[in-house]
Amino acid sequence: MNDKLKIIPSLQGGVFTKRVDPSKLTFGSQINPQQGFISQWAPENFSNQKTNFNLSSGLLLEYYHLYLGVCAYNVNQPDEGLYGSNKLPLRWNFHASYNLIISEKTLIHFFIRYQKQQRFYYYQANVSCILFRHLILGTGYKYSDSPYALVGYKHDFFTLQLDYEKYYSYLSGGDLSAYEISAFF
Repeated sequence: MNDKLKIIPSLQGGVFTKRVDPSKLTFGSQINPQQGFISQWAPENFSNQKTNFNLSSGLLLEYYHLYLGVCAYNVNQPDEGLYGSNKLPLRWNFHASYNLIISEKTLIHFFIRYQKQQRFYYYQANVSCILFRHLILGTGYKYSDSPYALVGYKHDFFTLQLDYEKYYSYLSGGDLSAYEISAFF
């Protein structure tokens, strides 16, 4: 096989526990307006706690400065339901990036990502530059009408970054914005 091509498989496993204390739950059907609480909630087929194993896997292909990857989360679709069956659905993540090296001190990074879980999906596209070996400038677009811009500083041991995101909320019917500060070590 070509020595410039790297194939990197990954496997991830984890254990999670979900708990509910039914004595802390109150529903409208339990309340009598004249007498207060009159009944406790006692459902059939209810489990107070459930522990599961979750398995995920991925594959990354690297060829020169091109990276292609795919990940599958919740491969075993663990049942997390406390009141009947509720399987955690499979989630897919596809991503690609390319580093265009202009010079020793300048790089342009292109990135796209697509995620899907049942009928929900997310996509993102980003272009960022590293100038003078340390200055980061970039812009991108996320699903749901959300453009963003970023500026940062890259050091050999850490990266600091400030993002500004502007998005339209269909729920409130207006424009919203957010700042995000990130530190990577």
